[in-house]
Amino acid sequence: MNARAASSALSKSRFMAGMQCHKRLYLETHRPYLAEAGGESTVAILETGHAVGSLARNRFPGGALVNWLVSGGRSLFAAAPFD
Repeated sequence: MNARAASSALSKSRFMAGMQCHKRLYLETHRPYLAEAGGESTVAILETGHAVGSLARNRFPGGALVNWLVSGGRSLFAAAPFD
C-alpha cells in the first residue's frame, strides 16, 4: 500500500467521523494538519479502540480484516483472513 492509500485508509474512527459529519471526514482525510494535537485522553481512546478490535478478532475466528485501498481514484475493499 502506498503512502497516499495508507493516509486515506478507512478506520473505525474515520467511519464514525463520516457518520457524524461529512466535512469532518474530508478534513481528517485531506487536511489532517488542521487538527489539534491529541492529548493523553485521545491516546487512551485510540489504544482502547485497538484493544477492542483485537478482542473482536479473537472472539470471531475465521473472520476477515477489511482494508481500504484506493486504485485509480476508485475505492476498493480488500479482505484478508486474520486467523
